[in-house]
Amino acid sequence: MALRTAAAHVYPALTAAALLTFIIYLIRHENAYALMPIETLANTGILVAVILLLSRRVQFSILLGVALACVIVVVSHMMFEFLATPLHAYDIWFYLSSKDTIRFLISGYTYYALLLALGLVFLGIVGAYGWRADHVKVSLGQAAVALMAAIAAAWLASAGPYRGIYTAMEDYPLTVFYHTIGDAVAIVERGPLLDASQPKAPLRNPFHLGGPCVVARSAPHVILIHQESGFPPSLFPSITYDRALDPYFVSFDGKVHKLGVETYGGGSWLTEFSLLSGISTYSFGRAGRFAQALMRGRIKESVPQSFARCGYQTATFYTMRSNFVGSGPFYKSIGFKDFFDADAQGAKSYFERDSFYYGNVIKYLVNTFKTSPAQRVLVYVLTNATHHPYNYKMSPEIDVPQPENKNSADMNEYLRRMMIAKWDYDAFKSELAKRFPREKFVIVRYGDHQPLITREVPESERLLPPSTSARGSRPAKLVTYYVVDAIGYTPPELPDFDILDVPYLSSIIARSAHLPLTDSHLARLSLMKLCQGHYFFCKRRAAVLDFHRRLLDAKLIDVN
Repeated sequence: MALRTAAAHVYPALTAAALLTFIIYLIRHENAYALMPIETLANTGILVAVILLLSRRVQFSILLGVALACVIVVVSHMMFEFLATPLHAYDIWFYLSSKDTIRFLISGYTYYALLLALGLVFLGIVGAYGWRADHVKVSLGQAAVALMAAIAAAWLASAGPYRGIYTAMEDYPLTVFYHTIGDAVAIVERGPLLDASQPKAPLRNPFHLGGPCVVARSAPHVILIHQESGFPPSLFPSITYDRALDPYFVSFDGKVHKLGVETYGGGSWLTEFSLLSGISTYSFGRAGRFAQALMRGRIKESVPQSFARCGYQTATFYTMRSNFVGSGPFYKSIGFKDFFDADAQGAKSYFERDSFYYGNVIKYLVNTFKTSPAQRVLVYVLTNATHHPYNYKMSPEIDVPQPENKNSADMNEYLRRMMIAKWDYDAFKSELAKRFPREKFVIVRYGDHQPLITREVPESERLLPPSTSARGSRPAKLVTYYVVDAIGYTPPELPDFDILDVPYLSSIIARSAHLPLTDSHLARLSLMKLCQGHYFFCKRRAAVLDFHRRLLDAKLIDVN
């Protein structure tokens, strides 16, 4: 009896303290414009009112609603830590709809997953206690009135200026989450929306998708290599490293070519999408980071489709399980005939050495040429050895000498893995030349994004000098590299822009293999010259939007 009496006093005090602390947080942190704290409080009130409708318990609903809002804030900050983007409402479905994605998040971010799990357990305990202790109940009608009042308050306070710009910021995580609920609903209802110019009638210079083409028996095979978290350390003078690593980033023309990417610290699938589709994820607005999942079956002229049209056999060697962020179904929908995920390759973990994946590519080529000696092949191989975490020594049996330096231990481990990746790549090239002496190969390798450890490098936060052909400046942390290499073959000249944005690489790959170029590839290359390598941030914005319109009109991409 005494325990119940104590609970009757403690629980209201706990609820009041939680609510007061939450309001103070909103005033101090979710405050980009005058009404933002009120708007976000009202949106949280909607959440509380929904719980109230279900439970009829006032204090329980307030405490649980505030606790869930706190979970959103914590998860959003964690997400920004690793992906440089806050939590959006659609992320909940995007990440939790696949068991393979959940497994990766648990194995790759174990500490944070455990922290979140403990928080949810604590939340469950408090909720169970609160359910029994709360004796302040309301009727269904009263709960409905509370919900309508919260909706009205949220609507009245929702006229904040420039609301859209906050959805990419870390500083207002709860507001961002609530603002993107509408985006999530729109994505589910309408699908992705692509920035494009208005339709014109009659169609101006419509694209034509070329029919089947035949390439010569002497045409090169194409190997596309995705290097996880790869960037040339020479980009940042404050990093001390073994200069023997530099040739790894040099193309056949003796130059280092910089690649402009659209994500930092994570989100490899964004670079994969832009590369394979030839369209910037930025052009899909706030749906951009879900483009790979949303555009499944909607792209008709991707990199693999272009090569398959000309008789190439296409294959992907993927480091994760096929359902990770929906990658397997997406790859198959855009023309990769053979798809080998981690299980199909016999991977023991998600962090195999690059030599493991290269070895599987060699076996695939041997088997292909054994049955079809004249078959041309496009292989896309993803690697993962340079993926974080860097707080342990991968392949500790390998000695990698490093110069004395002031780098962090994590940076040194990253550089160590990068050197091992170079050795594995050099061995792969030698093996290709040895095993297939009569075959020609074009090898295109690129870094998908910089690792989070470059945050310790002062230069990574600077803005690169603005280009006369770009809208605004580009953060140095959104630059990696691409390499075009070859065996028994000399590719065409590469573009010599300071930075090439990743969507253009799709047409560079086709041109490097002397693939007959379709209208859209030719138009993309023309756009590249017009914009001096920039895509989404090209000053000639109308030209980019017109290019998208022509893709839509030709039904090479479908967003309906």
